[in-house]
Amino acid sequence: MKAMWSPTYGTWKRLKSQQIIEEFMLCANVAVSRSLREKGMPALFRNHEVISADSLLSLKNFLRLIHIPFKVTGNAAANIQKVLNEISERTLSVS
Repeated sequence: MKAMWSPTYGTWKRLKSQQIIEEFMLCANVAVSRSLREKGMPALFRNHEVISADSLLSLKNFLRLIHIPFKVTGNAAANIQKVLNEISERTLSVS
């Protein structure tokens, strides 16, 4: 699979190798975080801001255009991850 530019959406389609590298980077971050916490070492951790209700509603409206259901209630991060997992191998089209 080649990385391809999509002029319609202004995005790059990521290579499988890029996805694997990203996963390794995330796993490394989690491993370092756990190790620091277990050893009681002081460290700075990044906390993500809460996603606003307006942002979630905007996302839901956009996803509706491409026929992807999205819940705006409950755990926002889990709901977004669920959508990402469901569409990761799908070809999307706007009708």
